[in-house]
Amino acid sequence: LDALSLTTNRGYYVENQQVKIHAKGFNPFRNVTLKLYDPSGDPVAGYPKNITSNLTGGINDTWMVPLGPILGEYVLNATEITDNSRSVTGNFNVVSALVETNKTSFEQGQLVFITGEFWDPLVNVTLNITDSSGIQVFGQVNVLTSTTGTFNISWNSSYDSVVGSYTLRGFEPSDTDKTGTYIFS
Repeated sequence: LDALSLTTNRGYYVENQQVKIHAKGFNPFRNVTLKLYDPSGDPVAGYPKNITSNLTGGINDTWMVPLGPILGEYVLNATEITDNSRSVTGNFNVVSALVETNKTSFEQGQLVFITGEFWDPLVNVTLNITDSSGIQVFGQVNVLTSTTGTFNISWNSSYDSVVGSYTLRGFEPSDTDKTGTYIFS
């Protein structure tokens, strides 16, 4: 059996985007219960659902983020019905706008490309990056969005950057509900 895993095709989504869910490591052709919980811990409509694993012990599912979703971390759980020890969890985040880097990990001194989508058109988005200690290493920087609500900017990490997790945050000063977060290392 493969090691159990439960993943989505992205870590962050906005309303009306499709979440592709993939799990592996189950026994072939077994019923697996897939559960999805919103950030308040309540089950999402349509879940739990039973899915039969394929020949390789994998399952696939999709979920469409609704309009006006609850923002925050959603939790997934997949458990094989006949063997409860074959259980795995995963998560993803629903945000009001996307801000992300071109890779999930970088070496010290590398150029980090930052992009944004689903922001309001022609507004300033304030960006900053903090290291694992919470120390701000980039920003606050304002970047103007395009007529389609996108932006591109880069940050050159230093050669003495602390090894670890970094948090990229963006928000619209003119609309405090419009925010995005992205974690990279």
